[in-house]
Amino acid sequence: MILNKFRVDNKVAVITGGTRGIGFAIAKALGEAGAKLVVSSRTDKYNGYENLKKCGFDVSFFKADITDPTKPQELVDFTIENKGCLDILINNAGVAQHGDIEDYNDNLLNKIMDTNFDAVFRMCRSAITQMKKQGEGVILNIGSISGIV
Repeated sequence: MILNKFRVDNKVAVITGGTRGIGFAIAKALGEAGAKLVVSSRTDKYNGYENLKKCGFDVSFFKADITDPTKPQELVDFTIENKGCLDILINNAGVAQHGDIEDYNDNLLNKIMDTNFDAVFRMCRSAITQMKKQGEGVILNIGSISGIV
């Protein structure tokens, strides 16, 4: 069956923003494909982590505001300590603010850049170090429709 070619049995996947929305759907799909999961979010107020556990997946939760410069490395360390390796990183956490560019003040710009760029860079940097030690790994960065002008 073709779906067997997409199995990721026992691969360890980290999904930022993995407790709701697209991140939750990705986590669920990876869980169904056999991955061990680490989902990260500022909160689990939508019960995504609990719902993933109810599905029977091997899943851990790391509570973090990914814009904190220390959290990406802490998330990678947590993953290694709890799952033994890091095979897949899904940079999904992000924020969007729609409107006219002239209405964006520097605080709003900084919030967007901290989440959508700086945190993604830090996650990649932290994960790539581990992936190089392992000799392999996959990083997927999720973009946004907000890039359309």
